[in-house]
Amino acid sequence: MKQRTYYLPVILPLVTLAVGFAVQRALSFAWVEVLPPAFRIDRLAIAAAEAEARYQAGALFVILFMACLGTAGFAFIATWRSTPKEKRVRLFVEIVAIAAVTFGVVLLLEYGGRFARYDLGAGVFERTIGSYPFGGAMLGILGLLVLAANVAALGAAVVIAVAACWMAPPTIENPDPGEIDALAADLAGRLRLLKHLLVSAAILLVAGLFCMQGWRHWPAAFMADEKVKASYLAIADASVQFEASLYVVILIAAFLPVAMHLKAAGSKLADAMAEADPSVASARERWLKSRGLMLTPWERAQRILAVISPFLPAVTPSLIDAVERLFSG
Repeated sequence: MKQRTYYLPVILPLVTLAVGFAVQRALSFAWVEVLPPAFRIDRLAIAAAEAEARYQAGALFVILFMACLGTAGFAFIATWRSTPKEKRVRLFVEIVAIAAVTFGVVLLLEYGGRFARYDLGAGVFERTIGSYPFGGAMLGILGLLVLAANVAALGAAVVIAVAACWMAPPTIENPDPGEIDALAADLAGRLRLLKHLLVSAAILLVAGLFCMQGWRHWPAAFMADEKVKASYLAIADASVQFEASLYVVILIAAFLPVAMHLKAAGSKLADAMAEADPSVASARERWLKSRGLMLTPWERAQRILAVISPFLPAVTPSLIDAVERLFSG
């Protein structure tokens, strides 16, 4: 039984990210004048709203960093424990090497070092946060936080993606009937861990999107004109919705191929078991379920919810508005 070398959970998300970055550039609002030319800040009127927005953005950054630490730590420890001792050095080397390549590719795409404030309208951040007392320092800190968040999230994503690579099933050719139960238990363990990795990736991406939404909404606190504020928030929310769609595709690209390989490997074992024990041929589905190699409807639903979870931050503002209208009307 030989562990296959399998890197699609890393390659496909990078390709998706590259395509998404190109589309995002084409859709950029950098040239749109969201704010009027004579925009001025009434510091007394917006001080409380700005402070609230700043603390919310800061809290979301903290949540994102904790999510990065928790998800990356879980993925590494779980994969490390499930990996034979003689292969652990290879696992560590792969994480480091793939992280280096991934960071290089992302920097080439200007994603990690790009401050997305330029996509949300011409001079929006400079003319709001930058015009506030100590605004230059605030913008500098915000830029560093966004860069640090990108680096931390990307590092955690690499660990999860490499862990998903290691969940690919070993090459199974003509298994001995006496080994089938052990092989089935191994595949079932990989399938369970792959689900946990999917949930970890979903948590990471949802935390990242909430963080993104928080700092992109920050300039709205400075906008006294409701029409201007609504226009800006529509652009900011549209950018988050685009990122959410991209992240859903990334989750599918990272985890679906491995899941399909595990399913195919389980089918091979069922075929081999049916040849060794004819009674299994008429109860193939029951055998797969008993070995944990066939998902129940609830397990499928869990995975679907995890995949579409990045849409949660995108729809949250609409849900909040709907609840407010419900109770105010």
